[in-house]
Amino acid sequence: MMHTKLHPLNKISLFFQQMGFYACVLLALCATLGTALSSISMALVFICFLFSANWKHKFSLLKHPLVILGLAILFWSCFTILYTPANFSTAFTISSKYYKMFMVWFMVYFINGQPKKLAWVIAGLLFGILLNIIAIYLNYFVLPNASAISFLSIASWPAAVSHGPFALFAIVFAGSTLAAAQSETTEKKWRLALTVLGILALGAEVFLNSSRTGYVTEFVILLCLLVQSKKISQACMVGITIAIIFGGAYYFSPVFKGRVNTAYNSVQQYAQGKTNQTSAGLRLKFYTTSWGIIKQSGPVALLFGNGGGSYPLMTKAYYAQLKNKNPNFDYSAFNNPHNQYLLFLVNNGLVGLMLLLAFLYYFWKYIKKLPPLWFVTGWISLVAMMVNMTFNAALMDFATSMFFITLTGLYASYKPDCSFKSLKNRQANNLKDTETF
Repeated sequence: MMHTKLHPLNKISLFFQQMGFYACVLLALCATLGTALSSISMALVFICFLFSANWKHKFSLLKHPLVILGLAILFWSCFTILYTPANFSTAFTISSKYYKMFMVWFMVYFINGQPKKLAWVIAGLLFGILLNIIAIYLNYFVLPNASAISFLSIASWPAAVSHGPFALFAIVFAGSTLAAAQSETTEKKWRLALTVLGILALGAEVFLNSSRTGYVTEFVILLCLLVQSKKISQACMVGITIAIIFGGAYYFSPVFKGRVNTAYNSVQQYAQGKTNQTSAGLRLKFYTTSWGIIKQSGPVALLFGNGGGSYPLMTKAYYAQLKNKNPNFDYSAFNNPHNQYLLFLVNNGLVGLMLLLAFLYYFWKYIKKLPPLWFVTGWISLVAMMVNMTFNAALMDFATSMFFITLTGLYASYKPDCSFKSLKNRQANNLKDTETF
């Protein structure tokens, strides 16, 4: 039997293609474990993509809706630097934060819909989240504060990362494991273990973590399940679950009760005009200021935005002309409104906002074409991120955006040949899949 001898350049290309897959697994693992590890993993993925030679196939993947829309968000954000009033350094730093969108393209190329590769990336992602869940339990029940496990320098005790990203990690993990436990494709011997893991993840988020965004996200997801209930018995079960989870958390979790009471008091103080410097008060300040800037924007600024990195200057200019200021309120400029939608609208205009919404919409359309379990975990991930973006500039935050982009790359890799045209085809098997949950 004759063996075809590969050209040395082809050997190098194949080597980097294989290493690129390993780098994707490493990225999935590190996406929840810290900025440095994630950055190193992304650099490895980029290098491997650059030196693997099959460029014709790489460019063919640009027809994938999640790839092209992600890159469109990045390129439009960078384009707005051309007319921003901010200095170039600031504008570039802000606008280039969306560079992580490249990872969707890279992951689709390296994973390419291969089941074994998908399984390894899923395992890496779930194992990283599991380490976070173990850490929060150890920090809360076992370790003294001085010895607490921390994956980030700005970790929010008892979480090993910030409480916002942990909420997203735990909710996606809980939704995935609980959905897998109910799936007919899961062997019975694994269902109990998956159920326990899901409950532990949900318990860590509701009872131990201090993220109010997480609490709202859980409520919204359960509300979605309530709306989707086809039987009265199912609706009653979801309603009882909501009451047990949040009622139990308020009465038995000092962390949950403290955060809820603080939010309530903060809103009261803001409404009474006493202060806007509490946690909830600051967000109300951000939102009302953003709305004021938007209302005063001309047609061109509304359509194309004020430019990348312009938000602090816009708030400063808005406060300078504002009349009848409350003497109890602070009117200092701030970098972003803690709302990704408002940030896009002010910086990148309706064009930028529409690109973001299109990305989220096509994420939804795309996951409806996937098998039932992928669809269920996909919509939970999507809803969780959309809620997160309502209360945070989530795509600007490294940990949150890194996790979501890695997750998006994983989903997109299931159907690497997907296109806008293919998403318009309503096939019977796809419609059946969406009804299974």
